Amino acid sequence: MELVATLIPDLPHHELISMLNQQIEENEVNRIMGITNESHAFRSAAGSLLLAQMVCRISGYPVSSISIHRYPNGKPFLPDFPNLHFNITHTDHLAVLAIDTKLVGVDIEKVSTARMAVANRFFSESEKEMLKKCSGKKRDRLFFELWTIRESFVKAIGCGIFGTMGDFTPEKNESGWQVNHTATGLWNVKHYNLEKDYLVALCSKKNEFPEAIEMIDFMKLFD
Repeated sequence: MELVATLIPDLPHHELISMLNQQIEENEVNRIMGITNESHAFRSAAGSLLLAQMVCRISGYPVSSISIHRYPNGKPFLPDFPNLHFNITHTDHLAVLAIDTKLVGVDIEKVSTARMAVANRFFSESEKEMLKKCSGKKRDRLFFELWTIRESFVKAIGCGIFGTMGDFTPEKNESGWQVNHTATGLWNVKHYNLEKDYLVALCSKKNEFPEAIEMIDFMKLFD
């Protein structure tokens, strides 16, 4: 299992597209060019670059030969590597990729004030009780731990978060968190801190995780 991230620099849009043309396939470049919001385009490009580089690292194939295709709903897949599972998340100036031979899900959020209205509407009773027992920054941190667990889990199983809200409850154990889902069984979740205020959750059936997130310089993605 690999967990990598990159810090997205402030580059001119035309410069990014020119660099992408030398690195990833035309269909993926065209998709990114079609994203009108430049910030979204940069984040999407960073995710695709991380994916191509990590598949290159795992397979030994040249990075320019890695084909990234999209399902009708926009979800990416690797037609030449059906045994590789991956998940991409991004926010603000960061992109994170998890890749493995088993299903995996990853989510990143900036920790801010706990959204108690969201918790009261969507969290289980036990989660709400956990939140009631703490306050201040501890409550803020716990809320985003619980939220990223939910996001990373539903991304791992490929299902929308609101459709599965009542099917599982995150539970704390000695090694971190677990999700016991009624349909897919037991999953493990590990949290990582990224930069000052960002929290990353990695969800997998496995109970062995990377010790830390590997940071890759954005410009190194073009090597």
